[in-house]
Amino acid sequence: MLLDLNGGYTHGSTTASPASHGNSASASLSLGTRAYHLLDPHVYRWTTLGLSFIYERQSATQGTVTQTMKGYGAGVFVNVGGTWLVTPHLGLGAQWQVDLTYTHNSTSAPFPNPNPGTSDVVTVELARVALTGQFYF
Repeated sequence: MLLDLNGGYTHGSTTASPASHGNSASASLSLGTRAYHLLDPHVYRWTTLGLSFIYERQSATQGTVTQTMKGYGAGVFVNVGGTWLVTPHLGLGAQWQVDLTYTHNSTSAPFPNPNPGTSDVVTVELARVALTGQFYF
């Protein structure tokens, strides 16, 4: 079983006239099943198939005007990788992941354009390569 929770927050501001600031927050949860295949007594390869859930929020303010974008989404992913077991409980390796994600975004706009905008986005990522470290217990 794979359980992966990721998140982030950024904030930026300027003091130039007119002053502005913005922030961005995101969170994702991935759930999946992983199969291991022994290649050597200390080397394993794995294949994972799972579902992901996403939340994003961005906000920008300039003077007294604020615009906010919120997004919710879900998707599927597959990754393949390999691990060298340095100790029985610590592994180092690499992985390659493919994602297919659907996200629904909504934007709140201030006066004089108070009508919110929406967008639906389908994203395909093919080149997510990462170095990994694992703790086994």
